[in-house]
Amino acid sequence: MSSGRILYVEDNFDNRILIKRVLEAEGYVVVEAESGQVGLTKAASELFDLILMDINLPDIDGYECTARMRKIDKAIKVPIVALTANVMEGDSQKAMDAGCDGYIPKPIDVDNLPIQVASFINHR
Repeated sequence: MSSGRILYVEDNFDNRILIKRVLEAEGYVVVEAESGQVGLTKAASELFDLILMDINLPDIDGYECTARMRKIDKAIKVPIVALTANVMEGDSQKAMDAGCDGYIPKPIDVDNLPIQVASFINHR
C-alpha cells in the first residue's frame, strides 16, 4: 500500500470526491481545498508529499496558485501536478511554466492515477 499526504486543490465537489476515493483506497491521505486561496493557506500550514492542482479555479487560477505556492517554504520542493481539463496544445507547457512538475489531463483514468501519483511522489 502507498502512503503520502496529498493536497488536492479543486473547486468541483464531484471531482474532489472521486480523486479522494481513488487515492485513499491506495493508502494516501487526501486533504481537499475548494479554492486557490484555501490551497495556499493549507500549503503554508501543513506538509504534503504532492499537490494536485486544478487550473480552472473560481478565485485564483491554478497557474497563479502554483506560482504563489512555489514561494511558500513548506511547498517549495513539493511536486505540483496540474490535474485539468485544459488539454489544448500549449496547456501542458503553460502549467510547467507556472511551476508545475507534471500534467494529468481530465477526464482522469482512475486505474492509472495511483501509478502516476506514486511516480511523482517517488521522484521527489
